[in-house]
Amino acid sequence: MLKARKLNRVRQKKRSSRRTQEPMSPLLPGLFKVCRALALMVASCASFPVGAATLSPPELAAIDTYVVREMKADRVPGVSLAIIQPGGVTFRQYGQAGQPLTPRTTFVLGSMSKSFTALAVMQLVEEGKVDLTASVQRYLPEFRVADEAASQRITVAQLLNHTSGLPAQVAATQHLGTLAEHLPALSNVKLQHPPGTQHTYSSVGYQVLGVLIERVTREPYGEVIQHRIFDPLKMTHSFTDGTHALNLASGHRYWFGFPVAANLPFERDRLPTAGLISSAADLATYLQALMQEDGIPGVISRQGLKRLFTPTAPGDGFSYAMGWRVSIWPDRQGQNTRVIHHGGVLPHYRGKLVMLPDLKAGVVVLTNASTALPFPLAATSHRVADGVARSLLSQPLPSQTLNLSMMYLVVTLAAALVLWAELRKLLGLKRWRIAAQERPRAALSREIAWELLGLIALLIGVPLLMRVTWSEMLRSSPDLAWWMLTLAGLNAAGTAYKLRITTRRRAPVTRP
Repeated sequence: MLKARKLNRVRQKKRSSRRTQEPMSPLLPGLFKVCRALALMVASCASFPVGAATLSPPELAAIDTYVVREMKADRVPGVSLAIIQPGGVTFRQYGQAGQPLTPRTTFVLGSMSKSFTALAVMQLVEEGKVDLTASVQRYLPEFRVADEAASQRITVAQLLNHTSGLPAQVAATQHLGTLAEHLPALSNVKLQHPPGTQHTYSSVGYQVLGVLIERVTREPYGEVIQHRIFDPLKMTHSFTDGTHALNLASGHRYWFGFPVAANLPFERDRLPTAGLISSAADLATYLQALMQEDGIPGVISRQGLKRLFTPTAPGDGFSYAMGWRVSIWPDRQGQNTRVIHHGGVLPHYRGKLVMLPDLKAGVVVLTNASTALPFPLAATSHRVADGVARSLLSQPLPSQTLNLSMMYLVVTLAAALVLWAELRKLLGLKRWRIAAQERPRAALSREIAWELLGLIALLIGVPLLMRVTWSEMLRSSPDLAWWMLTLAGLNAAGTAYKLRITTRRRAPVTRP
């Protein structure tokens, strides 16, 4: 009997395998795709229960309307939102990211990566391997800036809270190598202020902290973050290597207000300050863990978290702790609430994390479009994260005001006017040539000299002032960079023509 049953099972498996190999009806592939999409939606909802969240359906509908309005106004292709409350997490996805958006869709975090670097340093502090008050040179003897004496005074804590004196912008190395290769580039950097005297946000300080972590642990930075933070917190859709990241959203850069997909190289050497990758689901788990009163078992103690979030460096509307900004917001009743937050901005991604620890609530916003233009307007992700977080404090959602599209319209019109003025100069060169016959050669030489100075200022002065190379400008803000190069090309053509006419013009003949 047993043999007969086994034989029947084998025959059934063979029949089922034959059925699966039979050609499908032309309608079946489409039906399969629909069923698969529905299954993904159901699986997403089942995997991420809202639980006993306190937001009512009308409140969620208002948030949906608010987010869609903001992303359309700024032409953001995709937004992944997580709202954390004591009863659970609510996930919302809007738009597209080159694939169906889910809570597990991943984004490059930008400066939100700094919080993970700070947490790893604090772990080493608790293990007695790092002293926050010690000089960085204790762990990295080769670390130095232009001022040798100041180099010895810069401490680990000063790098964590951005009071080291390192400037906000430091020219990047010309290669994507190891973290340690960033250190020699600092030897000629002049500090913006004496160490420990004031707050100046400087990403390069977190690059140095990444090298410090590698030196103390004798492991690559990415592996440290993986097995010390991602693995214990079960952040299965968080990555330290862009080549192995799953479900990565397609990033976009703005070209005069319109997002264009950009597949930029993964910056392995900027992991500690801007290169980590994660999803809304994993970041919600991360924020929930950080808001535990008793610390995170196996990761960090209660005292370690308290030190991590203690503000020490006053900034513009906030105080900087270690990898986090700390602000005070009032609720509708006028009660002050502590807010712990940090944003991230890359050429093709933007996002922000907000924690309201007194309410055990938080917000994650990840977007897949960005620009490096220094607009006074906050990033879409930052505005949305703050707006949703304030709604958790019973404040009304912000009304629509100035948006990125409006700002870009002004910039585009200004750029077009300047470009048209340069074209008009080229079109008027024939008239200039005729008029030049009556002008003194010295006056023509002065005019050409001024135009050459303008060209040099555009090609050399602007990058120096911004502390970036042309390759960085083309990477982070291609619209502005190509506009400037086009302007420089037209200017150079006109100046070269004037120079040729001036040098070939015969001196006037004096008659007796």
